[in-house]
Amino acid sequence: METKNSNGSRSYEQDIIGWFEDISENAGQVQTETLRRILELNWGVEYLDKWFGDIDVRDMDSSSLESLYTSFVPLASHADLEPYISRIADGDTAPLLTQKIILLSFRILGQHQCCSVSLSFQTSCGKWNQNVYRISMSNGLHLAYFNISWDTLSSGTTEGRQKYVPFTDHSARTTLQIFSLAAAYRSRVYPTREGGRILEFIYSSKQFKTKGGLTVGTATTHYYASEEFKIKQEKTKCFTCSPPEVISGGDYKQSTYCHLLLGLYFCDQVEFITSTFAYSIVQAFREFEGVWRRI
Repeated sequence: METKNSNGSRSYEQDIIGWFEDISENAGQVQTETLRRILELNWGVEYLDKWFGDIDVRDMDSSSLESLYTSFVPLASHADLEPYISRIADGDTAPLLTQKIILLSFRILGQHQCCSVSLSFQTSCGKWNQNVYRISMSNGLHLAYFNISWDTLSSGTTEGRQKYVPFTDHSARTTLQIFSLAAAYRSRVYPTREGGRILEFIYSSKQFKTKGGLTVGTATTHYYASEEFKIKQEKTKCFTCSPPEVISGGDYKQSTYCHLLLGLYFCDQVEFITSTFAYSIVQAFREFEGVWRRI
């Protein structure tokens, strides 16, 4: 996608908005083709073999494949996928949910993060086409055909416990696309200066290892440390006030203090204030009420 400056020519924001609106108008066709890609790339994995057996989906047209999928593959809960996920976490490298090589990294969704990153994507897809929800739920939480690079933990609000949710290397790029799209719509209403700063109240947490040696961390922890987070800043031409050391500090109060301090330091460049979760902004300003004299 071509990115141009904002002096009257088409900008990156216009390009990504145009792309999004185009696929939204043809959502049914897009999702049918997405299902085809998922099944073709995952042909032969253990989970799909359970339902398709010896059927070679690679020789079928998209419409027939969609009918076959909705007839053969039932809606699934996390409990249906958990045995496969546990084997991945324990180091099993067999093609269980994907044919791609599994990267040695897993990721967690924290209590509030599941709504922002995982569930919101599934909900938006569900509005377009019911089959998207089928893809999301029964094929390893959407786009499972790419390298599993992270696992997330759910909020635990359903069964009172957190659960692993495998993510892929493509998921980081999908997250980048979501943030870029949101930034494009925001910029259309509230244009920002190129090279401006963002006061972002964002935080990373500690990671740990599974028995199989895979790294587990929150969804945001992996994203803020990823190359995609840097790409997002380059594409939107707005840069966060805080360096990685502040974001990944591990101490909420200290990180918030540094966010506030750097926000004041770059106050002439700050274009807007944001956070992954609205409550983080509220908490940050409550903190500011108590430390503003010291700052």
